[in-house]
Amino acid sequence: MIEKGYYMKIFPIHELIYTVQKFPLLQSLTACEIVQSLKFFEDVPIDCLNEVVHDLHIHQFSNNEIIARHGRYNEWFYIVLSGKVSVFMITPDYTNSELYSIEPDNFFGEDIVISNEPRESTAMACGESILLAVDAQSIKKIIASSTRTNEMLNNAFLQRKMRNNLRSIPIFTRLNEEIFNEIVDVVNVVQTKKGDVIFKQGDTGDALFMIRKGDVSVYRTMNKKDELISLLAEGNFFGEMALVLGEPRNATVIANNNCELLKIEKKDFDTIVLRHKDLYDSIHTVALERVSGHELVNAEEAIVSKKLIELNRKLNKHIDIIAQCTFETPKGSALLATLPGSRYPYVYPRDSACATRMLYRVAMSTLRSNDIAFRLLAGIARFIYSCQRSDGYWGQRYGLDATEKSIYKQEDNVAHGVTILCRYCLAAKHKGHVPIDSEDYINAVYNGAMFAIKRYYRNEIHLFYSTTSIHESAIEEGYSIWVNYAYWCMLSLIEQVAQEYNCVSRFERIIDLKEGFGRIVKNVFTIDDRLIRRLKPDGEADLRPDITLMSPFFFGTGIVPNVFTEDAIFSNTMKYVEDTLWDPDLGMLQRYLPFIEDPDTHVHAGNGPWVQYTAMLAQYNYFTGKVEKGDTIIDIINRYSVDEYLCEHLTTPERFHEFLTMEWLSGKDVNKEFASDIMVDGITYDLIVEELNHMKSSYDQIKRTIDGGTDNYLTFAMPLMWSHAEYAMALLLKVWRELLDSGVKHNLL
Repeated sequence: MIEKGYYMKIFPIHELIYTVQKFPLLQSLTACEIVQSLKFFEDVPIDCLNEVVHDLHIHQFSNNEIIARHGRYNEWFYIVLSGKVSVFMITPDYTNSELYSIEPDNFFGEDIVISNEPRESTAMACGESILLAVDAQSIKKIIASSTRTNEMLNNAFLQRKMRNNLRSIPIFTRLNEEIFNEIVDVVNVVQTKKGDVIFKQGDTGDALFMIRKGDVSVYRTMNKKDELISLLAEGNFFGEMALVLGEPRNATVIANNNCELLKIEKKDFDTIVLRHKDLYDSIHTVALERVSGHELVNAEEAIVSKKLIELNRKLNKHIDIIAQCTFETPKGSALLATLPGSRYPYVYPRDSACATRMLYRVAMSTLRSNDIAFRLLAGIARFIYSCQRSDGYWGQRYGLDATEKSIYKQEDNVAHGVTILCRYCLAAKHKGHVPIDSEDYINAVYNGAMFAIKRYYRNEIHLFYSTTSIHESAIEEGYSIWVNYAYWCMLSLIEQVAQEYNCVSRFERIIDLKEGFGRIVKNVFTIDDRLIRRLKPDGEADLRPDITLMSPFFFGTGIVPNVFTEDAIFSNTMKYVEDTLWDPDLGMLQRYLPFIEDPDTHVHAGNGPWVQYTAMLAQYNYFTGKVEKGDTIIDIINRYSVDEYLCEHLTTPERFHEFLTMEWLSGKDVNKEFASDIMVDGITYDLIVEELNHMKSSYDQIKRTIDGGTDNYLTFAMPLMWSHAEYAMALLLKVWRELLDSGVKHNLL
C-alpha cells in the first residue's frame, strides 16, 4: 500500500535528470553519475545503479504533508533531496513528540527491507520537500551489492527503533531532546523467553527495565510463600526500587511470554537520572508506591490484569489493521472500507460508524489501547465532520478529499454521521480533551438530527422512511428496522451529549422525540413472537429473514440498559436468524436468504457467509452469557483468516459460477445494483462506471483465483475494515462477560 499525499507530486527520475542536464557543467553526466553523487549511493557499484536507476522516482511534498504514517507498512525507501522531514510519535496527551529529523542527503524508511512490522512513527514534510523514492525490490538489489550500504541501513534501523521504543515508555514521552539523547546512548535491548527469571528477590539491583513488548509477573516471598503482587504490560518499567532506594531487589520478576525489554545499567542510571530532577521524581514516586505495597494485587485483581493484558494484545492487532485503512488528510482521518486498490476504496459513514462503535468503547476503558483508539476516533470524527453538507446531510460514501461519491440514497447515513460525532464528543469529555471547536461539532450534531427529522421522519407512523437499508437494494424501500434503530441510537447518543455539554434546552425537541421512539420501534417491528425486517411503503410486513433483525442489539449495546436483548421476542428473533441464515457448508452467517430461495435479493458475488455479521452474532452470545457458543463462532471466523486479515464475505467456486451465469452475465445483478429508484438524484455516469470497474476487477480476481486452483472457499474484499471492527468488539464483549460472570468489577462497557 502506497501512502500518497494530497498535494504530493510523483514523476520518474528521468525528468529530474533531464532538468539537471540542461546546465552546461552537468551535460556530460549520466543518470547513474547524478544519482551516485548522493552520499547513500557512494559505494554502490555502477552496474547495480544502471540496473535500478530508471525505477527510481521523485516524490514532492508540500509543507506538513504526511509522507508515511504510524501503523502502515513502508512502501518506499526515501532519500531527502531538499527540504526536511520530521519523524514523530503521538504521545498519550495527543501531541507530537519528535524523534528525529531527516536533513538533505539522509534517508529513512529502511524498515522496508529490515522489518516486516508496520511503522511505529509518522514522517511529515517540513516545508516544501523533494524526496528520491526507491521501491523494495530496488533497495534490496542495492544493499546486496554494497556491504557498507547494508551496514548503514541496519545501524540506522537499530538506532531509530531504540528511539521509538524509548519514546513509547510513558516516563520518557515528554523528555526534552537533551535528556532523551543521553538515555538513548546508554540503553540496551534484552530479549527474554516465556518463564525466564529476569531477576530474583534479594538480588543486587544493577539495572532498570522497561517493557517494550510482552508482559511480566512480579512475585514477592511473604511468610515463605510466593505471592503475585503485580502484572506489568508494555509501556511499564520495573527494577527502579533497588536503584532509587539503594536496597536489594524486593521482588522476583518472571517473563509471561517472549518479551523485549529495554535495560539501563545502574551506573548510567545514576549518571543521567540523578542529574535530571523531573525524571528522578517520576521514577522515585513509582518506587515509593510500590515499596509501600500500593501495587499489591489480590486474586481478583490478578484475574482482571491477566485478562485485560491479553485482551489488549489481541485488540491491538485489529486496531492496527483499522489504522492501516486510515489515511491522514488535511480534513482528518479518512477511514477506508478496504485498502486502496481493493473493492471499496472509499469512506463510508456507515462503516466508519460501525468502527467507532468499537473504538468508542475502547477509548472509554482503562485498556492500554484506549489512547490509540481515541486518536483514531478523533481523526475519523474530524473527517466525517468535514463531509457534512451545510444543511446537515451525509451521503453514502466519500473520496479521500471529502468529496461525495454516493451512488445510493441510503438515508441512514445521517444517523451514522451524527453518531460518530457524538461518540467523539463523549469520549473527549471523558478523557478531558474537549476539542476547542466542540461548539462546531455540537452544531453539526444538531443540524444532522434536524435534517433527518425534517426529511425522513414520518409523523403519521412515527418512523424514519428510507429507500434502501443495509443491502443497497430496491427491495428495502419503506420503514426498515435497521434504519430506525440507527436513528434510535443517534437520538440516545444526542441525549447523552446534550447532558454532558450542558445544552439540553437546545436539543429539547430531539430528546422529546427519543422518549417514546424506542417503544414505537419495538412495537411496530414486532409481529407475533419475533421482529420483522421492514414495513413496505403500503404497510405490508416483510417477514423474510435477514441480518438487520440484529439491529436492536447492534445499535443498543452499551448505550442504555433497557435494550430488550434478553426478552423472549428478541431471543426468538435471534434463533430465527440462526436457523434461516446460518451457512451449512462454510459455517457462518449469511446476511439474507440465498438467491435460489429468494431471487429478489442481491447476491453480491455469490451467496455466502459474511464475517462482520458473524462476529455480531458472537457479540450477542457473549453479551447474553453464552460464552462457549461465542467462542465456537470466533473459532470458525479464525478458520478463514489469512495472516490475521479478515475478509468481507466468503463464497465457493460453485456458488460464484452460479452468480456469474445467473446474475452477473445476465445483467440481473447490474439491474439490482443500479435501479433508478435507489440511486442518488443527479448521479454522474463516471461514478457508475467507476463502481462497475470495481465490481468487475474484484470478480476477475476471484476468477483468476479459481483458475489457479483453490480450496473449497473464496474470500472477498480482504481485509475488510468493518470485519476487524466487529471481531474486536466481540473480543471486548467476551472479556466483559467473563469478568462479569466472575463477579469482578470492571468498566469495559
